[in-house]
Amino acid sequence: FGIYCSPRKVDLLSGAMLLGSVLSIFTGILLFDAIGRRRSCIVGAALNLGATLMATFAPSYTVFFVLRLIHGVAKDCTFSACYIWVLEFVPRKYRAVYNSFTMFTYCAGYPLLVAICYLIHDWRYINLAAFALSVIIYSPVVIFPDSPRYLLSKNEDDACKQVLNRYAKLARVPLDLRHVKLIDNTFSGNASSLKARLVSFWHEKAMVLETFVITYGSAVINILYYGLNYGWDNFGDSPFASYLYVGLAEFLAYVLMMFMGQAMGRRTCIVGVCGTACGLLLLGMVNWSWSEVWDLERLVSLLAMMMSAIAYSLRYLYIGELAPTTHRGGEYA
Repeated sequence: FGIYCSPRKVDLLSGAMLLGSVLSIFTGILLFDAIGRRRSCIVGAALNLGATLMATFAPSYTVFFVLRLIHGVAKDCTFSACYIWVLEFVPRKYRAVYNSFTMFTYCAGYPLLVAICYLIHDWRYINLAAFALSVIIYSPVVIFPDSPRYLLSKNEDDACKQVLNRYAKLARVPLDLRHVKLIDNTFSGNASSLKARLVSFWHEKAMVLETFVITYGSAVINILYYGLNYGWDNFGDSPFASYLYVGLAEFLAYVLMMFMGQAMGRRTCIVGVCGTACGLLLLGMVNWSWSEVWDLERLVSLLAMMMSAIAYSLRYLYIGELAPTTHRGGEYA
């Protein structure tokens, strides 16, 4: 459709993806706590696969634009639902490690897409290759059960015991829950419907205050993270090299985050890396270059992106540990 002959069309497609991410807020509020993390993940995966496959046969730029919008909704819905789903299985002492390994898979998308686009030059076949890869990646979501925490919050005691017994058997640990009554005391309110969750949320003033503070903080983090991640193809060299640099920088950021988040605490680490990112961006205003491609702006942008990536990923863990099971999906949204 002549996309790369028109920078405006490229920007609109990026904007469509970002707008889809914003719209995914509503899918999170409606789905995560209502139908469960597993089913929400399956819905998001189905939307993502459908949009990717249909994009292969898109007859016009308008259709392609709409499909990118659906991609934006689906990718955030799938990622957030899957993150919460697995987090509720992970013991506290392993959560920082889990958070890092989750984000390792996230930044692995950079070299994978670089490889696909380097080897395949027809955009239709690029979408088809991405679809095939996504089918493989998403296949486990139909196998694993929902988290016991979520099932217990919905008073599904028998289903919760079945999941616990399955994992105990897998770990070869003897477990007999036949005469045990499971109780979820993480939140005292009734959360059987969206209206009930909103009412109980509003009555918990501490949770309301936490939510507004974290929402503001997340907006700042998103400005830093997405602002630094869009437009790497304009940084000299080739888009392939630029995105490989970004993927490597994010990988290193998530290694650092594993140790920083554990040692400094979630909140202190987020505040520290955001402040460091802002300071680096101010430093990038200095006009100093030492080659045709590399200059101070590009270097500090990569470093600032690392800092913002730490904050971006760690806030997922921070929110997950603050929010009760009954409201965790809504809090993420």
